Amino acid sequence: MTLRWILGLVLACAAVAPAVAQQRCPSRRNVDCAGAERAIDAAIAADPWLSLLEDGRRRRVAELQRLLPREATAVLTEEDAIRRRARSRELFFTADGAMEAEGAYTLRSELEWWLIRLIRMQDDPPDGVAGHWTGAFAEARIRPLGGGRYLVTANAAEPYALSWLCEFEAEGVMDATDTLIAGAEGEQIAVRREGPMLRIRSIPRPGRAGFDYCGAMGSLSGSLFRIGDAE
Repeated sequence: MTLRWILGLVLACAAVAPAVAQQRCPSRRNVDCAGAERAIDAAIAADPWLSLLEDGRRRRVAELQRLLPREATAVLTEEDAIRRRARSRELFFTADGAMEAEGAYTLRSELEWWLIRLIRMQDDPPDGVAGHWTGAFAEARIRPLGGGRYLVTANAAEPYALSWLCEFEAEGVMDATDTLIAGAEGEQIAVRREGPMLRIRSIPRPGRAGFDYCGAMGSLSGSLFRIGDAE
């Protein structure tokens, strides 16, 4: 998928799709959400290509919000807001308010990456858990191995400061509740389809607060959207 194709999509949608309202920034300890949004807004306003990408992002999110059920829409709206705010960590401004070139390049790459993910998100994916699933700060690939077994490869990162990183790979089988339980005791996750979303829950080891496949306070728990097959 080329950037020219993305630009074409943005321009084609501009005449018909409404803008998406900015989500209210929640209060989070040690995260200046409002400041992050101001930095992103300033960077986008100063760069025409970033403005086009931002317009495409808003319009694709609006389209998905019309297609997805209510709970999935709420998850997508929050995931999109997290992804957008988190990009401010790469931005640096000079004393006169100009954005440094490296930050603009990084932000452009990030917006392109996320827009492509949004374009590929499936509002009505095939049944089952197999596929390539994504969210604001997590990815999962679930491959059927035959005989009711699956291989789960997943990763997640703390979106604002990269203070933790999860890396997980294990095989698993479906239980009686259509939940995929993957991993060995103490290193398990539970995976279940809920409408168009994939729900992942990290299963804690008895007597342990964290997970060995994550850094401090990290977890794979969350909701993802399907963007394709697990190649």
